[in-house]
Amino acid sequence: MYTAYDYPCFNVAILVDVIPIKGGFGWIVVPYEIYRPEVALPAFGPARTEIELGMIENGNYILKIVMSNTIDIFEVHKTENKFWIEEIRVKQGAVIQKSEFEKRLDGFRVDFIGYPNIDNETKNLVFNRIEEMGGMIIDTKSYFDGWSVDVYFYYAGDLTELSQIIIEVAKNHPEYWIRISSNTGWLVQVSQYNFVIVVRRPENADSVINLILRKSFWIFKQEKEQFLEWKDSIKLYCSSAPLKKVWAEFREDLIKSMSQELGLKHWEDFWVSY
Repeated sequence: MYTAYDYPCFNVAILVDVIPIKGGFGWIVVPYEIYRPEVALPAFGPARTEIELGMIENGNYILKIVMSNTIDIFEVHKTENKFWIEEIRVKQGAVIQKSEFEKRLDGFRVDFIGYPNIDNETKNLVFNRIEEMGGMIIDTKSYFDGWSVDVYFYYAGDLTELSQIIIEVAKNHPEYWIRISSNTGWLVQVSQYNFVIVVRRPENADSVINLILRKSFWIFKQEKEQFLEWKDSIKLYCSSAPLKKVWAEFREDLIKSMSQELGLKHWEDFWVSY
Protein backbone atom coordinates (compact mmCIF):
# COMPACT_ATOMS: atom_id res chain seq x y z
CA MET A 1 0.00 0.00 0.00
CA TYR A 2 1.41 3.36 -1.06
CA THR A 3 1.63 6.19 1.48
CA ALA A 4 2.77 8.87 -0.97
CA TYR A 5 1.84 9.78 -4.52
CA ASP A 6 3.72 12.22 -6.77
CA TYR A 7 1.36 14.81 -8.20
CA PRO A 8 2.25 14.73 -11.93
CA CYS A 9 1.92 18.43 -12.77
CA PHE A 10 4.18 19.82 -10.03
CA ASN A 11 6.92 18.72 -7.68
CA VAL A 12 4.26 17.73 -5.17
CA ALA A 13 3.72 14.73 -2.91
CA ILE A 14 0.44 13.67 -1.31
CA LEU A 15 0.63 11.89 2.03
CA VAL A 16 -2.02 9.43 3.15
CA ASP A 17 -2.55 6.93 5.94
CA VAL A 18 -3.98 3.53 5.04
CA ILE A 19 -5.31 1.95 8.24
CA PRO A 20 -6.51 -1.67 8.16
CA ILE A 21 -9.76 -2.23 10.06
CA LYS A 22 -9.30 -4.75 12.87
CA GLY A 23 -10.25 -8.26 11.90
CA GLY A 24 -9.16 -7.80 8.29
CA PHE A 25 -12.53 -6.61 7.00
CA GLY A 26 -11.43 -3.42 5.25
CA TRP A 27 -9.39 -0.22 5.27
CA ILE A 28 -9.63 3.45 6.25
CA VAL A 29 -7.83 5.98 4.04
CA VAL A 30 -6.90 9.34 5.63
CA PRO A 31 -5.40 11.82 3.08
CA TYR A 32 -3.37 14.77 4.36
CA GLU A 33 -2.74 18.22 2.93
CA ILE A 34 -1.09 18.48 -0.48
CA TYR A 35 2.22 20.28 -0.14
CA ARG A 36 5.32 21.34 -2.06
CA PRO A 37 8.37 19.63 -0.48
CA GLU A 38 10.82 22.43 -1.27
CA VAL A 39 8.77 25.23 0.33
CA ALA A 40 6.44 23.26 2.64
CA LEU A 41 3.44 25.25 1.43
CA PRO A 42 0.06 23.86 0.39
CA ALA A 43 -0.44 23.37 -3.33
CA PHE A 44 -3.62 23.82 -5.31
CA GLY A 45 -5.24 20.95 -7.16
CA PRO A 46 -7.14 17.73 -6.48
CA ALA A 47 -5.81 15.24 -3.96
CA ARG A 48 -5.15 11.77 -5.27
CA THR A 49 -3.83 8.58 -3.79
CA GLU A 50 -3.55 5.03 -5.01
CA ILE A 51 -4.18 1.85 -3.03
CA GLU A 52 -3.04 -1.53 -4.33
CA LEU A 53 -5.04 -4.18 -2.53
CA GLY A 54 -2.86 -7.04 -3.73
CA MET A 55 -3.88 -10.69 -3.39
CA ILE A 56 -6.78 -10.31 -0.95
CA GLU A 57 -8.91 -13.26 0.09
CA ASN A 58 -12.43 -13.73 -1.24
CA GLY A 59 -15.00 -11.75 0.69
CA ASN A 60 -16.63 -8.35 1.23
CA TYR A 61 -14.65 -5.44 2.69
CA ILE A 62 -15.36 -1.86 3.76
CA LEU A 63 -13.26 1.03 2.39
CA LYS A 64 -13.63 4.43 4.14
CA ILE A 65 -12.20 7.67 2.76
CA VAL A 66 -11.92 10.19 5.63
CA MET A 67 -12.05 13.87 4.63
CA SER A 68 -12.37 17.14 6.55
CA ASN A 69 -16.12 17.46 5.94
CA THR A 70 -17.34 13.92 5.28
CA ILE A 71 -16.52 10.21 5.17
CA ASP A 72 -17.15 8.27 1.96
CA ILE A 73 -17.86 4.58 2.42
CA PHE A 74 -17.40 1.95 -0.27
CA GLU A 75 -17.72 -1.83 -0.29
CA VAL A 76 -15.04 -3.96 -1.95
CA HIS A 77 -16.10 -7.35 -3.31
CA LYS A 78 -13.72 -10.18 -4.23
CA THR A 79 -14.73 -13.62 -5.51
CA GLU A 80 -12.72 -16.38 -7.15
CA ASN A 81 -12.78 -14.71 -10.57
CA LYS A 82 -14.30 -11.27 -10.02
CA PHE A 83 -13.48 -7.96 -8.31
CA TRP A 84 -15.63 -4.83 -8.03
CA ILE A 85 -16.42 -1.86 -5.76
CA GLU A 86 -19.81 -0.36 -4.84
CA GLU A 87 -20.79 2.97 -3.30
CA ILE A 88 -22.40 2.62 0.14
CA ARG A 89 -22.55 6.20 1.46
CA VAL A 90 -20.74 8.63 -0.80
CA LYS A 91 -20.83 12.46 -0.95
CA GLN A 92 -17.51 13.54 -2.49
CA GLY A 93 -16.20 10.57 -4.44
CA ALA A 94 -17.58 8.13 -6.99
CA VAL A 95 -16.93 4.67 -8.37
CA ILE A 96 -15.97 4.51 -12.04
CA GLN A 97 -18.37 1.99 -13.47
CA LYS A 98 -16.77 -1.04 -15.10
CA SER A 99 -18.29 -3.51 -17.52
CA GLU A 100 -18.93 -7.08 -16.44
CA PHE A 101 -15.89 -8.13 -18.46
CA GLU A 102 -13.63 -5.54 -16.76
CA LYS A 103 -14.64 -6.88 -13.33
CA ARG A 104 -13.44 -10.37 -14.24
CA LEU A 105 -10.04 -11.39 -12.85
CA ASP A 106 -9.76 -13.99 -15.64
CA GLY A 107 -10.50 -11.41 -18.36
CA PHE A 108 -7.86 -10.93 -21.08
CA ARG A 109 -7.53 -8.93 -24.29
CA VAL A 110 -5.48 -9.32 -27.45
CA ASP A 111 -4.61 -6.09 -29.29
CA PHE A 112 -3.70 -6.22 -32.98
CA ILE A 113 -2.34 -2.87 -34.23
CA GLY A 114 -1.60 -2.59 -37.96
CA TYR A 115 2.05 -1.59 -38.23
CA PRO A 116 1.91 -3.08 -40.89
CA ASN A 117 -1.53 -4.64 -41.27
CA ILE A 118 -1.47 -8.01 -39.53
CA ASP A 119 -2.29 -10.95 -41.78
CA ASN A 120 -5.27 -13.22 -41.09
CA GLU A 121 -3.05 -16.28 -40.78
CA THR A 122 -1.30 -14.78 -37.74
CA LYS A 123 -4.60 -13.66 -36.22
CA ASN A 124 -6.06 -17.15 -36.64
CA LEU A 125 -2.93 -18.68 -35.09
CA VAL A 126 -3.43 -16.53 -31.97
CA PHE A 127 -7.15 -17.38 -31.81
CA ASN A 128 -6.52 -21.11 -32.20
CA ARG A 129 -3.78 -21.18 -29.56
CA ILE A 130 -6.00 -19.40 -27.03
CA GLU A 131 -8.84 -21.87 -27.58
CA GLU A 132 -6.49 -24.88 -27.51
CA MET A 133 -5.28 -23.72 -24.07
CA GLY A 134 -8.83 -23.57 -22.72
CA GLY A 135 -9.49 -19.88 -23.29
CA MET A 136 -12.98 -18.73 -24.32
CA ILE A 137 -13.18 -15.89 -26.85
CA ILE A 138 -16.27 -13.78 -26.09
CA ASP A 139 -16.03 -10.67 -28.26
CA THR A 140 -14.10 -8.99 -31.08
CA LYS A 141 -14.05 -5.28 -31.84
CA SER A 142 -12.58 -3.74 -34.98
CA TYR A 143 -11.54 -0.10 -35.40
CA PHE A 144 -10.36 2.10 -38.30
CA ASP A 145 -11.47 -0.29 -41.06
CA GLY A 146 -9.75 -3.25 -39.45
CA TRP A 147 -6.44 -1.46 -38.88
CA SER A 148 -6.86 -2.11 -35.13
CA VAL A 149 -8.61 -5.17 -33.65
CA ASP A 150 -9.28 -6.06 -29.98
CA VAL A 151 -10.21 -9.60 -28.99
CA TYR A 152 -11.65 -10.31 -25.52
CA PHE A 153 -11.46 -13.71 -23.84
CA TYR A 154 -11.60 -15.53 -20.51
CA TYR A 155 -8.65 -17.65 -19.45
CA ALA A 156 -7.79 -19.32 -16.12
CA GLY A 157 -4.61 -21.20 -17.06
CA ASP A 158 -0.86 -20.62 -16.84
CA LEU A 159 0.27 -17.16 -17.98
CA THR A 160 3.48 -18.59 -19.41
CA GLU A 161 1.35 -20.38 -22.00
CA LEU A 162 0.02 -17.03 -23.19
CA SER A 163 3.61 -15.77 -23.38
CA GLN A 164 4.44 -18.68 -25.68
CA ILE A 165 1.88 -17.40 -28.19
CA ILE A 166 3.61 -14.02 -28.37
CA ILE A 167 7.04 -15.66 -28.59
CA GLU A 168 5.85 -17.70 -31.57
CA VAL A 169 4.58 -14.56 -33.29
CA ALA A 170 7.76 -12.65 -32.41
CA LYS A 171 9.86 -15.34 -34.11
CA ASN A 172 7.90 -15.14 -37.36
CA HIS A 173 6.83 -11.49 -37.41
CA PRO A 174 8.97 -9.30 -35.12
CA GLU A 175 7.65 -6.24 -36.95
CA TYR A 176 4.07 -6.83 -35.77
CA TRP A 177 2.51 -4.98 -32.83
CA ILE A 178 0.50 -7.59 -30.90
CA ARG A 179 -0.17 -7.58 -27.17
CA ILE A 180 -1.98 -9.86 -24.72
CA SER A 181 -3.00 -8.17 -21.45
CA SER A 182 -5.13 -9.04 -18.43
CA ASN A 183 -7.56 -7.03 -16.32
CA THR A 184 -5.15 -7.44 -13.40
CA GLY A 185 -2.25 -5.64 -15.12
CA TRP A 186 -0.25 -8.54 -16.58
CA LEU A 187 0.84 -8.14 -20.20
CA VAL A 188 3.18 -9.51 -22.83
CA GLN A 189 3.78 -8.06 -26.30
CA VAL A 190 5.96 -8.68 -29.34
CA SER A 191 7.95 -5.47 -28.86
CA GLN A 192 9.29 -6.75 -25.50
CA TYR A 193 11.46 -9.20 -27.45
CA ASN A 194 12.82 -6.67 -29.96
CA PHE A 195 15.88 -4.47 -29.54
CA VAL A 196 18.22 -2.31 -31.61
CA ILE A 197 21.99 -2.08 -31.60
CA VAL A 198 23.73 0.80 -33.38
CA VAL A 199 27.41 0.37 -34.26
CA ARG A 200 29.18 3.67 -34.81
CA ARG A 201 31.89 2.47 -37.25
CA PRO A 202 31.07 0.02 -40.07
CA GLU A 203 34.38 -1.80 -39.56
CA ASN A 204 33.16 -2.98 -36.13
CA ALA A 205 29.82 -4.28 -37.42
CA ASP A 206 30.98 -7.81 -38.30
CA SER A 207 32.44 -8.51 -34.84
CA VAL A 208 29.26 -7.18 -33.18
CA ILE A 209 27.07 -9.33 -35.45
CA ASN A 210 29.11 -12.45 -34.64
CA LEU A 211 28.77 -11.78 -30.92
CA ILE A 212 25.00 -11.29 -31.19
CA LEU A 213 24.54 -14.53 -33.15
CA ARG A 214 26.86 -16.43 -30.81
CA LYS A 215 24.54 -15.51 -27.94
CA SER A 216 21.60 -16.96 -29.93
CA PHE A 217 19.86 -13.66 -30.63
CA TRP A 218 18.29 -13.20 -34.03
CA ILE A 219 19.05 -10.30 -36.42
CA PHE A 220 16.05 -9.72 -38.67
CA LYS A 221 17.00 -6.41 -40.29
CA GLN A 222 20.12 -4.34 -40.94
CA GLU A 223 20.40 -0.73 -42.11
CA LYS A 224 23.10 1.85 -42.71
CA GLU A 225 21.88 5.21 -41.51
CA GLN A 226 22.86 8.22 -39.42
CA PHE A 227 22.27 7.85 -35.68
CA LEU A 228 22.54 11.20 -33.88
CA GLU A 229 26.00 12.42 -35.02
CA TRP A 230 27.19 8.98 -36.19
CA LYS A 231 26.89 9.47 -39.96
CA ASP A 232 28.00 6.01 -41.17
CA SER A 233 26.55 3.93 -38.35
CA ILE A 234 25.07 0.44 -38.80
CA LYS A 235 21.70 -0.26 -37.18
CA LEU A 236 20.89 -3.87 -36.30
CA TYR A 237 17.30 -4.90 -35.51
CA CYS A 238 17.39 -7.94 -33.24
CA SER A 239 15.12 -10.26 -31.28
CA SER A 240 15.43 -12.29 -28.07
CA ALA A 241 12.43 -14.48 -28.99
CA PRO A 242 14.62 -17.53 -29.83
CA LEU A 243 15.74 -17.51 -26.17
CA LYS A 244 12.09 -17.33 -25.01
CA LYS A 245 12.81 -14.41 -22.69
CA VAL A 246 12.10 -10.70 -22.98
CA TRP A 247 14.95 -8.45 -24.07
CA ALA A 248 15.17 -6.56 -20.74
CA GLU A 249 16.66 -9.67 -19.10
CA PHE A 250 19.69 -9.61 -21.42
CA ARG A 251 20.50 -5.94 -21.99
CA GLU A 252 23.11 -5.34 -19.29
CA ASP A 253 24.87 -8.65 -19.96
CA LEU A 254 25.13 -7.92 -23.69
CA ILE A 255 26.54 -4.43 -23.10
CA LYS A 256 29.11 -5.94 -20.73
CA SER A 257 30.08 -8.62 -23.27
CA MET A 258 30.50 -6.12 -26.10
CA SER A 259 32.68 -3.95 -23.87
CA GLN A 260 34.88 -6.74 -22.50
CA GLU A 261 35.10 -9.10 -25.49
CA LEU A 262 35.22 -6.53 -28.30
CA GLY A 263 36.84 -3.62 -26.49
CA LEU A 264 34.05 -1.23 -27.48
CA LYS A 265 32.55 1.46 -25.26
CA HIS A 266 28.84 2.01 -24.85
CA TRP A 267 27.75 5.45 -26.15
CA GLU A 268 31.16 5.96 -27.75
CA ASP A 269 31.35 2.97 -30.12
CA PHE A 270 27.87 1.48 -29.91
CA TRP A 271 24.40 2.03 -28.46
CA VAL A 272 21.89 -0.55 -27.24
CA SER A 273 18.16 0.19 -26.96
CA TYR A 274 16.10 -0.43 -23.84
